Amino acid sequence: MNKLHMKKITLALVFLVSLSFTATQKNNKILESNKKESSFTYVNEDSLSLELNSLKSNTLEVSNKKIENHVEEKSELSNKGVISWYGKKFQGRYTSSGEKFDMNDLTAAHKTLPFGTKVKIRNPKNGKEVIVRITDRGPLSPKREFDLSQAAFKELANLGSGVLNVTYEIL
Repeated sequence: MNKLHMKKITLALVFLVSLSFTATQKNNKILESNKKESSFTYVNEDSLSLELNSLKSNTLEVSNKKIENHVEEKSELSNKGVISWYGKKFQGRYTSSGEKFDMNDLTAAHKTLPFGTKVKIRNPKNGKEVIVRITDRGPLSPKREFDLSQAAFKELANLGSGVLNVTYEIL
């Protein structure tokens, strides 16, 4: 090769290197401005993966705590209502669910809860509790929340009470 070709090749290489350098500088400036605007930093694949895993782990931990707290708050919140009881007069009759009423079972009537739903009912005056299963519709009185079987009511208070203010939780 002669000197002229060498000069042209050298000049072309210098030109290409300078173009490449200029493009790199422009990209870095764009990256720097993006860093400032978005507050992201450049990381390699490994540290990015670690950051994402850490973020995922923290997010899961936070959501689990939120769920646990929500569940705890929910179970501590009890509904309030008035209950009464029914017994001998209805013994052996068919309930709205189709099963025979037994005043000695721990059952209850409710206006809307699905049959088979279990409800924990608590007498706040003495702390006694009973878990009943919904088998019937009622009570007919709009002021009452549940009609309990005789046995279920006995678990909470003396039958002579007739009606009782209670708290309850749907299980």
